[in-house]
Amino acid sequence: MSLVEVTECNVCGCTNISSVCHLPEIPIVLRPIPQEISLDLTYKGIPRTMPLRIGICQNCGHMILLLKLTDQVLQKLYDSCYDTYFSQLELGFATTDTDLFLEVFRKNLGSKLPHKSRVLEVGCYDVYILHHLSKNGFEVYGCDPSQGAKIGQEKGIPITKAFFSPQLFPPNHFDIVINRNLIEHIAKPVEFMASLGEVTKDAGYIVMETPNGEYYLQHGLLDPFHPEHISVFTQSSLAKCVRKAGLYIEKLFSDTR
Repeated sequence: MSLVEVTECNVCGCTNISSVCHLPEIPIVLRPIPQEISLDLTYKGIPRTMPLRIGICQNCGHMILLLKLTDQVLQKLYDSCYDTYFSQLELGFATTDTDLFLEVFRKNLGSKLPHKSRVLEVGCYDVYILHHLSKNGFEVYGCDPSQGAKIGQEKGIPITKAFFSPQLFPPNHFDIVINRNLIEHIAKPVEFMASLGEVTKDAGYIVMETPNGEYYLQHGLLDPFHPEHISVFTQSSLAKCVRKAGLYIEKLFSDTR
């Protein structure tokens, strides 16, 4: 069995979940991959398609996949496909959302932080963000389990090539911890946010980016709803997650540019 049924919100634990979308079949992988990787997935017993069922928690507004891949199948998928993402740093240009993140970061935090502030990006891949922040005088570090980490290491940026764990870094150590388009992949997002807090200074910041599920559903778009995203956040469910992790929200907003 490659699928499991989900009956509980992974943010608040509520079991009152309403089904809002059901498609009988979507591809397991939604981006181009080399033929040899496609054959490898078949060899590993990973199905090519799965049903898409989206539910909304009636308590906190969180959106979840009511059918999800088992942890074992999902890990096989990541092992085979994670390194097929292109490197924005090597290509010399970035997607619009990446440059927008840098713009928002500089606008909101650039003047609040002292020179040489220490930044950790969890899930940094090819370190495009860190590379540009280092040019602005930040002391940057990364954490990523993929081969993309080697790109950062070749650029002289310290990268811990591993899945993030607070035990990998000193406690209360970083002025800023960044995670972009990551938390929607995490089975236990509250615990994940709390673990980021462990390595962030008491007066530091956690800066995150994740798709706004409300915007996509309101516009009839299903872009962020796919097998790798265990859940998709709304502003209310993200706020709930952050507060349950024992953290304080300074600013929460949605940008649709």
